[in-house]
Amino acid sequence: MLGGENTETINSQTIKKIIAKIAETMREQKDYLSGLDAAIGDGDHGVSMVRGFNEAESRLSKLQDNRIGSILKNVGIALTSTIGGATGPLFGSIFLRAGQAIGDKETVDLDDLAQMFQASLNGVIDLGKAQAGEKTLVDALSPAIESLKKSVKQKKSLEEALEDAVSESKKGAESTRDMLAGKGRATYLGERAVGHIDPGAMSIYFILKSFNDVVET
Repeated sequence: MLGGENTETINSQTIKKIIAKIAETMREQKDYLSGLDAAIGDGDHGVSMVRGFNEAESRLSKLQDNRIGSILKNVGIALTSTIGGATGPLFGSIFLRAGQAIGDKETVDLDDLAQMFQASLNGVIDLGKAQAGEKTLVDALSPAIESLKKSVKQKKSLEEALEDAVSESKKGAESTRDMLAGKGRATYLGERAVGHIDPGAMSIYFILKSFNDVVET
């Protein structure tokens, strides 16, 4: 069930529910994500994501503004300010750029979502200079966006489009297992990074899955 009477749109209250679901998912997956990170990084990715989305959930519980752009901006600020290292600004930019793209709207449709996620990817690339194939969150985000844009052209339903995007994101995240790292701390490992999934990419999958789970409810 989507926000409002139109089953092809998502409203601001549903966006807030999605952020709460992401926070819940990150709490559930904290140890798994930190385990992935322990193999190729600092080992604190899960803890960091929980801290960031807990703060985002807390901010939104007090926010009266129903503009989706404002909601996403608050999430982005929370992630940027509470998650350390490069991860905070990167994940923060996903929500900040999406918020800038959608502005004052209080409902969004599939075309809006495709534009929002494209803006998010642009933000990540601008900030991190990463491209697909470098064992980063881009490898999970980029295929999901391509799937959404394809669904717009094919005039798929919102729910079907999100399901397809989540599936492509999961494939993208899992594909990082076989990649050499082109960015981040994992680059120091060289060949030893092969065989391990990138935790940032898997976090993107969990974010999109949470999004879809709320929309399908």
